[in-house]
Amino acid sequence: MKKTTFLKAFAAMTTLAMLAACGDESSGTASSGDGDKVHEINFNISASPTSSFTTDLVEPWVDIVEEKSDGRLKVNVFTSAALGSLATGFEDIQNGVYELGMVSPGRHMDSEVFPLTIGDLPFALTTPQVANTVLTQYIDKYMKEEGSFGNGTYMTIYATDAWNLYSKEPIETVEDVKGKNISDSVAERLELIQEWGGSPVSLNNTELYEGLERGTIDSAIYTSVGAGGFNLHEVAPYMTKLDIGGTTQLLLVNTDFLNSLPEDLQELMTGELADEFVRLGIDSYTSKAEESIANFEELVKEDGGEVIIPSEEAMEAFRAPTADIAKEWVEKANDRGYDGEEMLEYYSTLLEDAGVESPFQ
Repeated sequence: MKKTTFLKAFAAMTTLAMLAACGDESSGTASSGDGDKVHEINFNISASPTSSFTTDLVEPWVDIVEEKSDGRLKVNVFTSAALGSLATGFEDIQNGVYELGMVSPGRHMDSEVFPLTIGDLPFALTTPQVANTVLTQYIDKYMKEEGSFGNGTYMTIYATDAWNLYSKEPIETVEDVKGKNISDSVAERLELIQEWGGSPVSLNNTELYEGLERGTIDSAIYTSVGAGGFNLHEVAPYMTKLDIGGTTQLLLVNTDFLNSLPEDLQELMTGELADEFVRLGIDSYTSKAEESIANFEELVKEDGGEVIIPSEEAMEAFRAPTADIAKEWVEKANDRGYDGEEMLEYYSTLLEDAGVESPFQ
């Protein structure tokens, strides 16, 4: 009896040892125990289905995701902010409302991404490539610690093409702005509008068309590529080319979801797939910017609309409040426990290294 018991125990121990060995062997590949399981990612974006952001960036990237993951990752795209607006994007990703999304830091001043609101200071991030170069280094210095993005994991960052002013009536100088209701979505540009003498109104991008159509706002500051996607030419036939700077676009994935993936897919998401996304984003916004402005001009000319390029004297007046807005940002950073002066100085150095003269002097 004792012999039989011993043999059974030995057999059980041998089986467990073999299973453990198999587990150790397979743990070298992140797909262990995963096989061909398909992991679905809900990706919420505010752009419309016909926007170039959707057609030239998101849709090609979705195909790349499927190809690079051998079909183990599937991205479900929700356009027109179907799962939540940009105003709640950071919190929605933290809470798992959806797994992947774009975050505009300027809409989340009181969150972990506050340091990145420096990218919304006017007349600084002149191109998407400059934004990626500068802000990637900035993140490496100030946001590398665990928890810097809350329950989100940073994938990549860049900016849109430069934002311009879309209006129901022509605007050529700062004087033309005074008393106008003008929409934007981030604190620094809302401050800029106020400094011009306008009345700042905060609207989501999905609300701009209706706001202009109903007269809730007289003008909207928005990206030229994005304006085409929302057909703003139909309700605002005048564009004043101010090149205020792009809006920071942070691609963030829910950390709990990311950690639930096999290790090889985690590395793929934050490595090669992140690189592909920013490549497509930079290419799309760079190539489409001038094309979008030309298309706008063509669409509005029959109704008397136009693209207005202010004189250099007028542009100096538009840019004049920038240094004071930067000082106010430093105070906000200091109030939150950051070294605002150091951060602005480092940011200015990065801009100059990227060939951009700092507008904060």
